[in-house]
Amino acid sequence: MKHINYIDLGVHRGEEIDIVLYNAKNTHYTVNIYGVEANIDLYKQLEYRYEDWENVKIFNYAISDILKDIKFYLSNSGLGSSIFSSKKNVSTTNYQTIPGITISEFIKKYIKNFDTAFNVLKLNIEGAELYVYEDLIKFDL
Repeated sequence: MKHINYIDLGVHRGEEIDIVLYNAKNTHYTVNIYGVEANIDLYKQLEYRYEDWENVKIFNYAISDILKDIKFYLSNSGLGSSIFSSKKNVSTTNYQTIPGITISEFIKKYIKNFDTAFNVLKLNIEGAELYVYEDLIKFDL
């Protein structure tokens, strides 16, 4: 049996995860979904929403270039929160402190079959995408 890992960085409300779950029903693959959402409130909703899905794991991290707690600045409009205080439409006074993690550390810690599976990466992390690309290249992932 072939395996697919769908890694969703910046899950938001789970729209893309729902598409993957719907389409995975009609394949001959085992599909595991790893969702990373920095916003604590959205993370809690997602954790509840997917609690009965054995193949869906949701994590509360901010993808970054460091492994320590970082500020996650919340959007004034509800969309586009970021680890960067300079991002348009975020509040520098309204933030959550979230554990930061690099993509390579996340893979090492949670995705045991990364080297043998097909891996699909979806990114929507409001400016931190470059950290992901640099880390993937640095560790030859």
